[in-house]
Amino acid sequence: MIGVTCHQHIKLAMQAEKEGADYVAFGRFSPPVTKSDAPLVTVETLVQAEKVLHIPIIAIGGMTLQNATVLIMSLNVIHIMLIMTKKQ
Repeated sequence: MIGVTCHQHIKLAMQAEKEGADYVAFGRFSPPVTKSDAPLVTVETLVQAEKVLHIPIIAIGGMTLQNATVLIMSLNVIHIMLIMTKKQ
């Protein structure tokens, strides 16, 4: 299984799909415990990506129960997985 992290770039995700990626990942959605220099992604970016991609989209980085709820309400979500650290 091949996945490509696209940060907030839909065109990169489209290219990854074209080249055979099994899924793409977008993130970060809020300040995470690690990788604090990663660019922020909006829910609207995922909504737009969902319209043009035909492979699974993964949301990564800074996920919380609160912002996961926003994603669930905004997207065609099949699975949610949160990995929480002790600091969260």
